[in-house]
This record gives sequence, C-alpha cells and structure tokens, in this order.
Amino acid sequence: MTELSSWPDEQAGKKEIIEMTTAKCICILTPTRPEMNPIARELGLVRKKDRYEGFVHGVAVYAAVLGMGPQRACDGVTAIIEQYQPTRILFAGFAGSLANELEVGDLLSPATVINEQGQQCSVDGTMTEIIVSVDRIIENPADKKQLAEQTSASAVDMESFFAAQAAHTKDTPLAIARAISDTSKEVLPAWTGHCLDAQGDLRIARILGLLITGPWRLGTLIRLGKASSLAGDSLAYWVAAKISQWTQQ
Repeated sequence: MTELSSWPDEQAGKKEIIEMTTAKCICILTPTRPEMNPIARELGLVRKKDRYEGFVHGVAVYAAVLGMGPQRACDGVTAIIEQYQPTRILFAGFAGSLANELEVGDLLSPATVINEQGQQCSVDGTMTEIIVSVDRIIENPADKKQLAEQTSASAVDMESFFAAQAAHTKDTPLAIARAISDTSKEVLPAWTGHCLDAQGDLRIARILGLLITGPWRLGTLIRLGKASSLAGDSLAYWVAAKISQWTQQ
C-alpha cells in the first residue's frame, strides 16, 4: 500500500486544513465502482458519501465514480474540475483489448485517445498505443477486429476520449490508465451490460435475476469476475505508483 501522510490533527486550525485540502490536489476518476474500489484500497482513501478522500505525501487526493458512457465522463470531469480545481486528473478504468498481444491485466497509459470518427486528443501519457472511445460495449471478436482495423487502436472503452476533451477545455492536465479486462478474442454477452447501473454500481438484484432465469450464465459471471479482479489489481498498483510520483514532484 502506498504510504499516506496522516490526516490533519483534529486540533489544527481551519486555515491549515483548508490550505492542505485546497492549495494542491489530485483527482482520480473512474466510470464504475469495481474500478474504483481496488484503487481506493491501495491508496487508503476513505469513502465519504459519493467521494473518496485521503492524502499521499501531504497532497490531497480526491476520487469519484462518474458512471459509464461518454456524457457522464464529460459532465463528470467538468464538474470535478469546477469543484476541486485539481492540478492533475487521473482517469482510470478497464478497457477491452483490440490487439491480440494484449492480455487481461495489461496496463495502457497512452499519449493519444481518439473517438470512433478518428478525432484525436492528447493526454499525459507516453505509450504509443491508442485507445478508442465509443458509445457502446463491443461484444464480440468480429466487432473488435473491425474497430481495430478502422481506427488502428489497441484497446476500446466508452469514456477516455470524452474525459480528455472535457479536461482539455478546462486546461487541466489529464492522464489515462486502462487495464485490459477482456481480450480481443473474448465475447462479452449483451446481458452483462445490465449487471451495472448507470452510476457504475453492481445491480445485485438484477444479477440474481439473470442467474435465476439463466443458470448457465454463472460460468460467464465467474470468468468476468476473475478478469475484473486481475485488471483491478493491475490498475490499482499502477495508479498508486503514478499518484506517488506526482505527489513527490
């Protein structure tokens, strides 16, 4: 676990606390709760209602789950910047592989993200691989292959490009971190999209309903759960290292 600075002493004056929490802060954003939870654990962030808070090397770190899809990414990044005025944002989550060489747990932090129409947005990254953001889940290998050929991207998600555009509009540096959660050869059945709500939380009742009406889905859920856990661990370790690096600069 990343070493954290202690929270301000309860007897400290309000001015000191305000200075520590607002003079310089970093924000971590994810589309869903399963993506955020391992990051929060690794950094020791404390959940307070709909936000997570903590300190790394004396720098305030705030984190939030924005929900899935292009519009929530755009609106969420804009709102976070206006509320916290962070020095940097790390937008993290899972992605589907479009390249045969990428396996579950592999991490991408690209210098460029694009949309399906080929528009580009530069972000704070060094990897040459490109991530493309679309407005839907890419379910099967044939569609993944077609998207790879169309865009030359190595991975696909639903938010990175739109988050980057929002941050660029607000002149706020943003980095992308995406851990591969499904390979280019794997199928993501359409019904898996109903396992999370729009805010990115698990829909337990819906999952139980899916299992009752189709017990054969259990194997797919177990496979996806294992992949999510592996991707989550990879993402958390990378994000913790990056946040530690940022807070010591």
